[in-house]
Amino acid sequence: MKLNICISTQKHNKIEDVISGNSADIFVFPELALTGQKDNYIGSEEIKSYQENVFLGAAVKEGNEIFNEYILSSKGGEIYRYRKTHLGEKESDYYVAGNSLSVMKANDVAFGIALCIESHIPEISKVLCEKGAEVLIFPFATPRVCGSRKEIWNKYLPARAYDNNAYVIATNLYGGMMVISPSGEVLIENYADETITIEIDTEEVRKRRAKNKLNYNSRLKPEVLGKVKKYGF
Repeated sequence: MKLNICISTQKHNKIEDVISGNSADIFVFPELALTGQKDNYIGSEEIKSYQENVFLGAAVKEGNEIFNEYILSSKGGEIYRYRKTHLGEKESDYYVAGNSLSVMKANDVAFGIALCIESHIPEISKVLCEKGAEVLIFPFATPRVCGSRKEIWNKYLPARAYDNNAYVIATNLYGGMMVISPSGEVLIENYADETITIEIDTEEVRKRRAKNKLNYNSRLKPEVLGKVKKYGF
């Protein structure tokens, strides 16, 4: 499966600039990638007309409420939405939290979504993989003043991939991207403002999970973990 990852939208004001003539199966954009676009863009016929599997984020207003959404516009023209459930310290001043975690399917692969701060919460990744996610997408909208993406991501993202036997894709609105294999190996990383194309094989996920010694989540004991039981393990 060929992925095209857009690190930042600062040079790509239109989605078609990125996907035009590109042979990728999946296109991944950062959190809030459509910031500044019209409110109804996500549901418009324009985005559906691309006939590609496109993941991207936007602030979406519904009535008097605003949600931090990450959506999949599928090749078949369907729209699937995830509303950020765990908001950052200041985000709750502007956004309303969603109430469920989402796994979305595209190109016969299951994708779990965790936005920015949610990637720091291990239980979220575990739940998504328990729901069948083979690839974890971690979109960010984190400014550089919050620290080096390279240094911070290398501290914990490989663990999310390794512990859950899943690919991890991270992309930041203000620059920075990383792809990690199910074995925790960093396959590619880039911190410039550009797009990257990479091929991954999700069969590696299935093979690792089929090996009992590597399927760590299958050994969880809710009766021992206590409070973690509320997450469904």
